[in-house]
Amino acid sequence: LNPLGSVGINLLFREKNGFFTAQSCVVAGLTHFLLLLIVFGTTISAGIFIPLLFAGACLGRAFAILMGGLLGTDLDECTYAIIGSAACLGGVVRVLISLTVIIANTTGLSYFTAPIMITTLMSRVVATAVSGGMPGIYDIIMKLRGIPFLEEEPPLGSKHLNLRARNIMQTDFPTISSEVRVKDLMDILRSNPDVDDFPVVREDDEFLLGIIERLTVLALLTRKDIFYDNTVTDTIEEDYSSFNYEGEIKLLTYTELEDIKAKLDNNSNSNNNILEDIERDYLNNENDDDSKEKYLYITPYAEIAPHTFDGHGSVERAYEKFRLLGLRTMLVLDYRNQRPIGIITRHKLNLIEEIGEEEHHIRTQRQNSVRLNNLS
Repeated sequence: LNPLGSVGINLLFREKNGFFTAQSCVVAGLTHFLLLLIVFGTTISAGIFIPLLFAGACLGRAFAILMGGLLGTDLDECTYAIIGSAACLGGVVRVLISLTVIIANTTGLSYFTAPIMITTLMSRVVATAVSGGMPGIYDIIMKLRGIPFLEEEPPLGSKHLNLRARNIMQTDFPTISSEVRVKDLMDILRSNPDVDDFPVVREDDEFLLGIIERLTVLALLTRKDIFYDNTVTDTIEEDYSSFNYEGEIKLLTYTELEDIKAKLDNNSNSNNNILEDIERDYLNNENDDDSKEKYLYITPYAEIAPHTFDGHGSVERAYEKFRLLGLRTMLVLDYRNQRPIGIITRHKLNLIEEIGEEEHHIRTQRQNSVRLNNLS
């Protein structure tokens, strides 16, 4: 849907009057718009910015040609093409400042900043009214994928002095012991298909050692040569190259691990499919029943010093840290013994935002009722 790179848009933006006909502009604009409606929801990489800019420029230029014919005057078709592209894209994505900057830099017409900004603002108002208050396309995509959007300012519900991180955290979350049996590790992955990061804890006191990604765990499960029979009781050497108990235990290097992760990521569409392939491989090999009973040492592959938060810290501060760092999850610790007691996700923080909006609505209603009572 990118017409000859940027050639098509440049022609619409820069060519003089009479270069295009109204019919050709309407046909080209509607064709690209209809194709975009069909293709954008599929896995085909087509984009949305360039097709919408092209469709809007075609329709804007066609409008200038038709209105010029009706009024009996020559309108600047290039100007209407630029304004039309900004209106078309602004009505779909509902962005103001960034879209104005993009259009102004694309055309090289800095003095068009004010008209473009007014156009994007009006297109946003009109599109919101026509769609019944629906947000922009990217907000809709995030909602369909179940990814809550966190606003820049902390919600009103997070400003309560008695609301702490331990009050909103999710307490039922999976953890992986530093030394775990392969069978138990596969059960953890299977029972938590939506979890991407697992806290790694010490088995005796649940002391937090780090965090490990799901893909890393799957990569380790493909290397049966690093499994061992008995529980590790000796200490690790400083270079993490081997363990000294009843012979050596092999550890993967960083390069080896990254190569395995890259192969798994390229050969499968999702982590759940990777786990199914691993389980299928275990079922096809008769000797793999013994492999499931062996152990795997997780600690050398975990990411140390993950982002954590004190359970007694305020929700407002947790919201700011979560959003500024762009985290997927944040562990909540009991700082007396460094033990993870919960996990904060976007969904939990988004729930606080909804509660804050509802409380604000109730407070406004109460204030209005008090004013009416005073007037009466």
